[in-house]
Amino acid sequence: MRGRDELDLEVDPPPDLAIEVEGSRRITPRLPIYAGLRVPEVGCWRKDELPVLRLTDDGRYDTVQQSVELLGFSLDLAEELLARRLEASETELLVEFRRRIAE
Repeated sequence: MRGRDELDLEVDPPPDLAIEVEGSRRITPRLPIYAGLRVPEVGCWRKDELPVLRLTDDGRYDTVQQSVELLGFSLDLAEELLARRLEASETELLVEFRRRIAE
């Protein structure tokens, strides 16, 4: 997709992962759109949690404990650092994230 402005699902693969921030509106009504685009995983940041939903063979999304698209990526670590976003600087969080994933 580099250097292009439009996605053509007849030619281009779907995105591997979509991330939504849920504020006042739930993501649930938008899930059929992601399913129609064949996005295999959707992460949904809501109330300091980051559940990952995986597209099933029957076109629904089910919550999974570990991302397949981000294999080895700690959702618990992401939640922990995102929860601290108001008390720590972006630089501090990035440094800590890099240190923790290197361990």
